[in-house]
Amino acid sequence: MDAAASIGASAVFFAHKFPKAEIVALEPDPVKFELLKENTAGLRVECIQSRIAPYSGDDGGVPELAISEVCCRPQSFLVKFAVEAGDLFTANHGWLDRTAVLIAELADHLLPGTPLTRGFVERAVNWNRDFIYLEDTIFSIRRRIGRSLLAV
Repeated sequence: MDAAASIGASAVFFAHKFPKAEIVALEPDPVKFELLKENTAGLRVECIQSRIAPYSGDDGGVPELAISEVCCRPQSFLVKFAVEAGDLFTANHGWLDRTAVLIAELADHLLPGTPLTRGFVERAVNWNRDFIYLEDTIFSIRRRIGRSLLAV
């Protein structure tokens, strides 16, 4: 799953790299969403115009889809999101235990101590996961990955 997929660069990469994978790409911005659909046409990518959130709803006209409804069908190997979706870790985060790899793009890395990154990091210290930091991105890998996830 690629939350905040923008125009689909990551979705296209993963679709070509892993042609049997089911990819879900979410993008709330209408202009970027149209480009996302164009760029992923003909690929195994399900495009959804929505923002990812802990719970489904509507935020001022922008649909919000609960992460638990999107990922982990029944399991997700990889979830990529921008730190703007940092509230995913405040509640309803059981999906994380079923996700092997998490890629967090910390867009607010230039403003240390902002609430979004802080919320992510404060919760991450208690996870049974390994972390790799690369510039403004954190890769979080579950320490135990089941065989069914490696079959993709």
